[in-house]
This record gives sequence, C-alpha cells and structure tokens, in this order.
Amino acid sequence: MQILGYVDRENGFVLMKKLPFFKPLDSIIIVLILVVSVWSLTFFTREKGFQAEIFIKAKLVSRLSLNGDEKKFILPSKKGDIHVLYGEGEIRILHAPCKHKICVKHGAISNTREKIICAPSGLLIQITGTGSLNKDSLDAITF
Repeated sequence: MQILGYVDRENGFVLMKKLPFFKPLDSIIIVLILVVSVWSLTFFTREKGFQAEIFIKAKLVSRLSLNGDEKKFILPSKKGDIHVLYGEGEIRILHAPCKHKICVKHGAISNTREKIICAPSGLLIQITGTGSLNKDSLDAITF
C-alpha cells in the first residue's frame, strides 16, 4: 500500500492516509481478462468429432461413427427406450423416458469433449476423435 502524508500547519500534526493497492476498476479489468482468456481457450480449441461413445451406468455400450447419413439407434434402459439419431457429423437424443427431458432439449452435439447426459437413465454420450478412421491417417505416434 502506498502511504500519502501531509502536514496540518494549524494543529501541527501529520495526517497519514493509506491508498489501496487495487482500485475497483482494476478488479473489473482483471476479471474481464480472465473471462476472455477462458472463453478463447474453449472457443478456439473445438474440433469436429467423428465418433460417439455411449455409456449406460458407466459401461461402454456402443461406439457410433458420425460420418454418413442419419440413422436411428434405440437403447434399452431400465426406465424405457432411448431413441438416438446420429450421422452427418452430429448426434442427438430424440426421445428419453425421463421426466424433464433435459437430454432431449440439449440438442445435437458434434465437437470433441461435448457430452449429453441423462441422469435418470444413467446415459452418457460423448464425442471423441478428430478425424476420419483411415488406416493411412497420421497420428502423434506415427508422425
């Protein structure tokens, strides 16, 4: 902290006033910089996925390729059937037996690390991969 002092000539004493290290505008600027940096990391690191992994109760049930025409897939669960539509680079849930239908309202996902979760059914769908499944494709090991 900076200290500002001045002398009161009438009374003969020194009055000291402490100035704060951060001013209110400084904290707003710091928060703004942090928000922009986190947003840019998530926005610019998105990659299109080519495969979806479907888990029910933490067990891998299926891996679906997102390439090609749209196809419908029905997953049986304890609560009822879950209707999944996948293809053309994305995947979505069309119908689920849960009460609030949050997983249906979520819409389609297509980028890696995106997920759709239906907690009542124990369902997790996540996008993986960053390219097509070619045997001629290069990866970090072969490069």
